[in-house]
Amino acid sequence: MYMKNNFLMINHNKVENYVLYGGVDKLFLIDFKFSYRDNFCYRLITSRKTSFWIPKKLKNVIVPKVKKYADRKSIKAFDKLFENSEELNNLNCIIICARVFEYFGISIVDYVREKYPDCKIVTYLADVLSSFLVTEDDFNRAFDKVYSFDKSECRKYGFTYCLEPYSYQITEKLFGSDFDVVPQYDVTFIGAAKDRLDDILSVYEKLKVHNLKLDFWIFGVKEENQKYKDEIHYNEYLSFEDFIKHTLNARCTFEALQKNGSSPTTRFSMCMLYKRKLLTNCTELLDSEWSDAMATGNIQVYKDMETIDFKWIKKDCEYDNQKFIERFSTDRMIETIDSTL
Repeated sequence: MYMKNNFLMINHNKVENYVLYGGVDKLFLIDFKFSYRDNFCYRLITSRKTSFWIPKKLKNVIVPKVKKYADRKSIKAFDKLFENSEELNNLNCIIICARVFEYFGISIVDYVREKYPDCKIVTYLADVLSSFLVTEDDFNRAFDKVYSFDKSECRKYGFTYCLEPYSYQITEKLFGSDFDVVPQYDVTFIGAAKDRLDDILSVYEKLKVHNLKLDFWIFGVKEENQKYKDEIHYNEYLSFEDFIKHTLNARCTFEALQKNGSSPTTRFSMCMLYKRKLLTNCTELLDSEWSDAMATGNIQVYKDMETIDFKWIKKDCEYDNQKFIERFSTDRMIETIDSTL
């Protein structure tokens, strides 16, 4: 029977993970910085994506030594994480988020399995697989079940779909009176360029032609590819708190999916919860599953830029966001995992 207090989540100790997953009854946030160099080196020399250049004989010598050293430091972190774990006797499932597995590798899975042998151990991917150093085989071998926010990757790799949560109440606590702001911009975009820089800049140019006030922050762009440098913020650090503030300070957020992504990202949940508009190329939102979200008039899905209704961006849009607060809750996530284990 579903009981949310029988689930434990282990995630990276970052503000965004507190905001997204803070509603989980038992949430452990682990620090990465304690042995970043050791674990990162180990990931590099063991990942099939990055270790192809190391001769096999050399790899056979150095991998065990680096792993032993990295594991010794990792176990200290795990012991600290679980030092007050007396209340965890009735766990049914432990969710080790994918970035934690990418960082610590199989050592954290082995540690948890030894400590809680009767628990199901699963993982959750909140980003597309290509953004990780580890492969689908690594995930599938290590965990009892692999969950992902992206439906197309679930079909491709045999993962199980689970909507990414967003704990709306947490942002209310964090921002207080700053939560209710009058937008100063028409459209904002905040994200890494990845494989979509051309798409982002093409939409930027269209928006600019229509005299809209724009607030664009693009990360991971080489200097020679930085068009409109006087207008766009390139490679400037933004905290997650700033990400939220910039989202609140614009009428509309622009979302451009990565080439191999199909499902809506965190920007979708933020817009629905904060009552900000979303301009997106995510055609999955046209499915019946999201008919209630589309009915709010808050979302515009475009298949090519010529179909974008730019006047829509400045139109007012009012709706009750309570159903979306519940839909994006961590309770829904836990229910999904519980029903599919």
